[in-house]
Amino acid sequence: MGYWGQSTNLQDLHKVVAMSLVAKILILGIALVHLCPAQKLAPPPEHELLFLNPAGHLVIQDQEPVYAIFRQDGEFKKKPRRLVIGAEAPRIAPDGTRIAYLCRGSSNAMELCLCDINGKNERRIVTAKSGLSVLSVAWAPDGKRLAIASDGKNKTGVYVIPESGPGEEKVSDAKAGEVSWSPDGRFVVYSARADGSDVRISETAFFVATATSMWFERLGPRFRQVDLYMIDLETKATRRLTREANSNIHPAWSPDGNLLAFASNRTGRYGIYFFEADTGEVHPFVSAKQWHALHPAWSKDGSTVVFEIVETHEERIHIGMIGGTEQIMTMTLDGKRRVLGRGSNPQFIPKPQ
Repeated sequence: MGYWGQSTNLQDLHKVVAMSLVAKILILGIALVHLCPAQKLAPPPEHELLFLNPAGHLVIQDQEPVYAIFRQDGEFKKKPRRLVIGAEAPRIAPDGTRIAYLCRGSSNAMELCLCDINGKNERRIVTAKSGLSVLSVAWAPDGKRLAIASDGKNKTGVYVIPESGPGEEKVSDAKAGEVSWSPDGRFVVYSARADGSDVRISETAFFVATATSMWFERLGPRFRQVDLYMIDLETKATRRLTREANSNIHPAWSPDGNLLAFASNRTGRYGIYFFEADTGEVHPFVSAKQWHALHPAWSKDGSTVVFEIVETHEERIHIGMIGGTEQIMTMTLDGKRRVLGRGSNPQFIPKPQ
């Protein structure tokens, strides 16, 4: 065989090798698709979102990062707008025009502030002078009242206050963590330790009390039991909703009042669960081995839940000091997910009526 004959054979050999490689890649691709089936993404949220993020890498107060409220478009394509610095646990009014949030007072106690949805017109409606020390806040459906959990020295419990400020009404003596008001206005759900001890005792204090996750990895499974309770504002009767030997926190009512979303570590990792109001049954909604799911909040039509996910790295002690590793995920009730971007304590901003 001449020179060209040898060249032709080499070309044929190269073709065979190339075809073999292509075949292997196709087989591997089919195997990967089988092992990891493609999941349809949820559409980007139609509404804007509100969430917390560190105000800046160098903004530190008493060895804790200072958080700020940010506003972002549903697709996370634009730069988020920073609204308020030094805020925690924000909650949007039902009509989408105002934000209630925790703010630090002059005595370092947590007070309650309000501002307009654009971050302007900030005012304090609960100060340390009242004897209250605010741990969490929830709006009434009518937007005229708020429920708060307080651990003030002489004012501990769940209180209802008018949106204008003074004149609190105590509705429970419980040493509560987070609160959530039912859509019909009759019930307030709160988290509390099953043994009745203070939520601020031990290293779980900051996480449970202020509903942020910056100390999350340090706490992990060492939470003592925390359950959800429901107060009937008409009769003042209290009903215990969960009875698990784990932590059940961050309650959030669905718009129709049929479901109560909450975070629980009953599988060893925090996931989002649903409590059915009619039956009392609890069903898992979303969980994963590689992250914790926290702070659920509903879209106005009840079709989607937005929540925060935190990666599970046991060596990471203080998440906030690293600059924030939380991400925001949405998931529709039919299981379509979408990771939007970094942030914690997310909520949909309802369009003003």
